[in-house]
Amino acid sequence: MISKITASISRAIFGEFGEGYNIYTEDTEQELEEPCFFIQCINPKISLFRGKRYLRENQFAIQYFPESKEYRQECLSIIDRLYSALRLIDYEGRRLRGVGVDTIINDGVLTFYINYNIFVDEKPEDIEKMRILIQKETNGNG
Repeated sequence: MISKITASISRAIFGEFGEGYNIYTEDTEQELEEPCFFIQCINPKISLFRGKRYLRENQFAIQYFPESKEYRQECLSIIDRLYSALRLIDYEGRRLRGVGVDTIINDGVLTFYINYNIFVDEKPEDIEKMRILIQKETNGNG
């Protein structure tokens, strides 16, 4: 699920910004080519909502590495475009709303936080498997 949301975010960013911006979804050993975006799920959570229904909260950090030496102005202009592109994303044939948007510009890099929360119906044993997978993804072992 997290990989599919990441791909949806990547498509939405590409749709807004086009080919002039690289989009990374995995840590890279090489230098990032600026301007670029780096997408990662930073804090996935699963909690029982009711019965066999679970809430999956997926917080993403989209980092923007600007090209310009006037990085602050460039980053500020990117915020509005990111919000417009990521407010609603296409996910498995439906629209998924991004909530809890927060931004920070630190050391010349914009970090744009957004949550994509989904209700799912699953068996409890499936949830335990998902918790293990999320821990692996979060710890970089997956």
